Amino acid sequence: MRFAELPHGNLRAAAVFGIQTFAEELVTLAVRFFRMLAMHAYESRDRHQSWLSWRSAQRNVRPMRFAHGQFYGSFEARRQVDEVALAELQPSVPEDLVEPHTHQDGHLLLLLDGCYLSTAEGMPTQCTGATLILNPPGTHHRDRFRGEGGRFFTISFPSARWALASEKRALTGHARRLGASALAHATALLDELRHWDDASPLAVQSGFELLLDETAIDARVGATDGPRWLERVRERLADEWRTSPAIGDLAAICDVHPVYLARCFRRRFGCSPAEYLRRCRLERALSLLARPQLAMTEIAVTCGFVDQSHFTHAFKRRYRLAPSRFRQVACVQASAVSR
Repeated sequence: MRFAELPHGNLRAAAVFGIQTFAEELVTLAVRFFRMLAMHAYESRDRHQSWLSWRSAQRNVRPMRFAHGQFYGSFEARRQVDEVALAELQPSVPEDLVEPHTHQDGHLLLLLDGCYLSTAEGMPTQCTGATLILNPPGTHHRDRFRGEGGRFFTISFPSARWALASEKRALTGHARRLGASALAHATALLDELRHWDDASPLAVQSGFELLLDETAIDARVGATDGPRWLERVRERLADEWRTSPAIGDLAAICDVHPVYLARCFRRRFGCSPAEYLRRCRLERALSLLARPQLAMTEIAVTCGFVDQSHFTHAFKRRYRLAPSRFRQVACVQASAVSR
C-alpha cells in the first residue's frame, strides 16, 4: 500500500512519529554541541588559570641577589681592607646550573685560567686570555665558566664606595672589559694578596684608588662625545707610540695653540699627552710580557725605553709591580689559552 493510500489516522500517526524522531535527533545534536562548548570553556578556563598562576609565581619569585663578595666559587685566599675585599677563587658550580643573578655591590673580575663567558661590553663570545671585567653595583648577568676548571681574582667594593668614587671621576655605569693598564693594576693587587704582609693593607688602599683612576681613563678614551680634533691627537700618540713628537707638532695636526691643546687633552683624558704616550708604550710592553720567549731587554728596547733598568723603573712607578711579577701571571694565562 502506498503512503498516500494510508488511512487518515495512520497518516497522522506517521507524521507525528517523524516529527518526534526529528526532534529527538535535534535534541541529541544540541546536547552534544553544548557539551562540546562546555568542555572547551572549562579547558580555556583551566589554561587561563594556569597562565595566571604562572604569572603570579613569576612575579613572586625574587631574582637571585649576591651580597658583598659573594660569587659562584670556592675561596682559595681572601682579605678584607676597609670596604674592599680581595679574593682568589675557583668556580664551584657547573655552567648549566648558573642562574641569572644580580650583584648588590660592585666588583672587578680578573680571569686567571679557564674559558669565561660574559655579556660585558667589549667581551668576545668566549674569553680565555688575560681579561679584567668591571661589574658596577647592580649588575645583572649570567656570566660563567665553560667546562671544568678555571680560576679568577675579584676585587669587591660596596655601592656607597662606588658612588663616592664616581663623584671624583667619570666612571662607567655598565659592565665592560677594561684595558691593559687597568689589568696591570689589578694584577698588582693579586700579587699583594699572594704575598701578604703588614704593609699590604696600605698597598691595597692606594692600589685600589689607582685602579679606579685607570678605569676612569678607560671610560674617557672609549667615549665618543669629545671633539674630533682632540681624538686625532690621541690616535696619533696611540698609533705612533715609538716616536716622541713635540707638542707643537701635535698642535699643528689640528691647527690649535700648543697650550690650548695641552689643557684640552688633560681635561678630556685625565693626563698630559706625554703621560698618555708613556701609557701606550707600557701597554705595549704588557702584551709582550705574556710571551715568555722575549727577553726583558728586548721588550724594553722595542717599547722605546733606553734599557731594561729604565723600563723596569717606569713599569714599577706606574703599576706598583715589577715586570717579572706581572709576567708570572701573564704567562700562566697565556699557557691556559694554548691548552
